[in-house]
Amino acid sequence: MMDDCALAGAGPVNSGFMTYVASAPTRLDLAGGTLDIWPIYVLENGAVTVNAAISIRAESRLEIRKDKKIRIFSKDNSKSVESENLFELKHDELGLVTRIIEYFKPEFGFNLETSIGLPAGTGLGASSSLGISLMHLFNRLTEKNLGDLRIIDVLSNIEAQEISVNTGKQDYFAATYGKINAIHLGVEGERLEELKISDGFKNKLCDCFVLCFTGDSRFSAANNWNMIKNYMEARNGAKDSMAGINDAGCGLKYALENEEFDTMVRCIKQEAFYREKLAEEVVTSKMKAIIDNAEKNGAIASKPLGAGGGGCILFVCAEGTRNKVIDAIERCGGKNIDFGFESVGVTVKKVVDKGDS
Repeated sequence: MMDDCALAGAGPVNSGFMTYVASAPTRLDLAGGTLDIWPIYVLENGAVTVNAAISIRAESRLEIRKDKKIRIFSKDNSKSVESENLFELKHDELGLVTRIIEYFKPEFGFNLETSIGLPAGTGLGASSSLGISLMHLFNRLTEKNLGDLRIIDVLSNIEAQEISVNTGKQDYFAATYGKINAIHLGVEGERLEELKISDGFKNKLCDCFVLCFTGDSRFSAANNWNMIKNYMEARNGAKDSMAGINDAGCGLKYALENEEFDTMVRCIKQEAFYREKLAEEVVTSKMKAIIDNAEKNGAIASKPLGAGGGGCILFVCAEGTRNKVIDAIERCGGKNIDFGFESVGVTVKKVVDKGDS
């Protein structure tokens, strides 16, 4: 057990008087990404984004203190924030976390530790997953009683404050609900549809998917903003590219529902083709080298995840070639990331309560 001063300076949070743990899954965006950013889906008169929650989860661990002090520690980058109370809390470091705290205005002090277990800028929606875990954690502890969709709307605005760019919402749905889903977007907002896929087909996808971290982090806001500008200003064929991405999203939804593997491959390739046209540096020279080597060793489709420009690449491998593809990407400086599909969305649990008798 640690005393109230044990977090002075950087350091992890340990168990104490009351401890709560919230976690939420990250995701693979399979097709239809960027369309979830307002107002693109409105201008396209509707869109479909398809993603899959995966077993890599963001976690927030909170220990309630007896005083009003707030101490935050990120295990991923070893950054820490300390404040004597809520009103002195600044947003200079760990800004998404501190802005969420500011929104909920908890009346208690606490020690908070966050972790994702991934490098920054992977394109897996990790910051959004962390945001969802924190929103649900503080929603429970402050009894604000926001519903799931309201949490998504508020977090979208908070994240936009932090990165100064419009944000999409697909990451929040995967983090909140888990599973493999299609998000329908239109003038009335968003509608989630779980895609019913057999365990056998999911196993086939796990056997043929390879998730590669390129070794280079990327700042998604910059690429997303360039895509939005190109689309709004009708530059570089961005409107046609966005229509092609939308078509790929609709096609992938059909392919997964009907378990048509070849159609799925075609749609992922189509998504990647049009995504690369949306902005410069969606696929960097290092990413191209990794993709070329993977294709020589059995990869039959690939796409950058998130906004591209680094981060992760998803590969689809021909049957029996997965290990060869992993070897190929690692020879080029990439790293294989193991994952499984995740059916469980965000959770909040009280794990220690020494105040109970």
